[in-house]
Amino acid sequence: MSQEKTEKPTERRISDARKEGNVPYSADFSGAATLAAACGLLIGGRDFFQGCFHSIVLAALDTLGGDRAAQSLSQAIDRMFVSALAIVAPFFILALVTTLLATVTQTGFAFSFVKIRPNLMNVNPANMLKNTFGLTALANLSLMSVKAVFMAILMFYTIRHVLPLVFSAAHQPLPNIALGLWTGFVQMLVSTLTFGIVLALIDLKIKRRQYFKSLRMSKDEVKREHLSQSGNENIKSERKKLGREMIMSGAPAKKIGLADAVIVNPTHYAVAIRYAKEENDLPYVLMKGKDKRALELRRLAAENHVPVIGNPTVARALYKVEEDSPIPEELFEAVAAILKWVRSVADANLSPTSAD
Repeated sequence: MSQEKTEKPTERRISDARKEGNVPYSADFSGAATLAAACGLLIGGRDFFQGCFHSIVLAALDTLGGDRAAQSLSQAIDRMFVSALAIVAPFFILALVTTLLATVTQTGFAFSFVKIRPNLMNVNPANMLKNTFGLTALANLSLMSVKAVFMAILMFYTIRHVLPLVFSAAHQPLPNIALGLWTGFVQMLVSTLTFGIVLALIDLKIKRRQYFKSLRMSKDEVKREHLSQSGNENIKSERKKLGREMIMSGAPAKKIGLADAVIVNPTHYAVAIRYAKEENDLPYVLMKGKDKRALELRRLAAENHVPVIGNPTVARALYKVEEDSPIPEELFEAVAAILKWVRSVADANLSPTSAD
């Protein structure tokens, strides 16, 4: 029973699937978005497209007649081509942009080469039969059949409603005929778009449900993943602890050599600080001393070529922090500036001067 995949996928499982290019995607949603954008462009740019179509008709009429010069014929064909391109190009560009946006909306910016790598399993006869006659393929075929039936019914009722408008305009002036045809076309377009949007939303929900169902995990898988993550965190914690213990157990001379800087005041206080990501997420106080102990720390720092920085305010504040403890939040900015300066000097291969 523990092997039954009844548990919701974890964030890690979903993340791994995305890295492999496995994301929920509905082609119907992208198609409906593209169709909606095309309808908006067509209706909004009606006058522009009407002008282009008018230019094509005029250019076609110019080609009639056998006495037309070759140059005039060529110019007429050029005008037809330019006008046709002006009609097609906006829809082509809009389709590309809309499809891209619809895809990103569904999948995010997930990109992987795994899906396009050659895979011999794809040409395995058993897998091909499973993909062709499996439950998923049959479900997709049934869904396509339902779509086709509903689309046919919709088109039947739409055409039956539009035909009287077309027939009534048959004996009207040309502008009225054009208006009747345009009205009928828009009605068919709106009906198709409405059906497409409803279908796309349903398909999107189905695809997402199938996607998360395919990523379901068994109880054992969830338990193993949890233990793996907990183990990784424990290993990191133990490494940090071991590194800190090795540092703190060393002799003062060896220990001070691990400091990034010693901040002094200028003789009463001395605090050695260290920042290493593998030991602590924050800079921490490595060693500290007062009066004679402070002078000893300064001497050891000079012998080990550790920069000594004179900053009375910061030194007094850091002295209040226990050894092997991270610096408080109010000192983040000051200590960060000191560490940045020390490391910039080290990168420039310069020798920082000790503060008096």
